[in-house]
Amino acid sequence: MEKETVMTILLPFLGVILSLLIPACSPTTKGDLANLRSPNDAVKMEAIQKFSRREGFPLSLLGRHLNQNTERKAVAIMVELLRSGKESEDIQLSILKAMGELGKRTQVSASSLIEKLRDGNPRIRLTAVESLGKIRDETAVPALIRLLDTETEKYPIIWALGEIGDKRAVPALNQLLASQDKYTRYNTNKALRKIR
Repeated sequence: MEKETVMTILLPFLGVILSLLIPACSPTTKGDLANLRSPNDAVKMEAIQKFSRREGFPLSLLGRHLNQNTERKAVAIMVELLRSGKESEDIQLSILKAMGELGKRTQVSASSLIEKLRDGNPRIRLTAVESLGKIRDETAVPALIRLLDTETEKYPIIWALGEIGDKRAVPALNQLLASQDKYTRYNTNKALRKIR
């Protein structure tokens, strides 16, 4: 069989397969965007969790471009929700986690996460730290270094600084090598190796 004949036979089948797979690939919809603004926390939480899921088959094979526009809009809504000051602790934690995951696939500004480093709730602060480590935005480094001085739970901050990999963190991390806590020293060494 000639190449052209094989292609003529296969192309329609490929088109049918792709038309079936593409809708299944899109784990998020415009309806999910609307649900992010729902007054019902359960509906809002479900939408947030949908956006925070990692890509699986077949989306990972077909490319990230299928959801990028929806994900950018979701990030904007989530930033708005975080800054409103009206959301419950559970919703804020879910949003922060989702933004860390979304930051691996689309642009997430670190500024809204950095703002949460000053929150009075340690769970919110440390979840923001973890998300900053996932999105690896170097603008967060000065705020994370400052947080090292005040936060009792230092491991997430050390990890985040290592993930970001900015050399500005080296002096602050070097100071932690003198810590009495062997786990602090161990995690600091790991972070410093990542940076170097």
